Amino acid sequence: MLKMISIEECKRVLNKENGEYSDEQIFQIRDLVICLAEVYLESNSSIDEENSSDLHESIYRPAS
Repeated sequence: MLKMISIEECKRVLNKENGEYSDEQIFQIRDLVICLAEVYLESNSSIDEENSSDLHESIYRPAS
């Protein structure tokens, strides 16, 4: 289970550099990031430790 980031924290981060995101846009961005994180975690949980991940080659295999 992923830890949810609060909407207030999302607003602080997204609007830090003169961003002007609406509350609805912030909800959509947060939901998208959560979905992407879930897909990433699910895909990595099925990787055999003897094989490397396409995203993080050095996690399972020493760098050449």
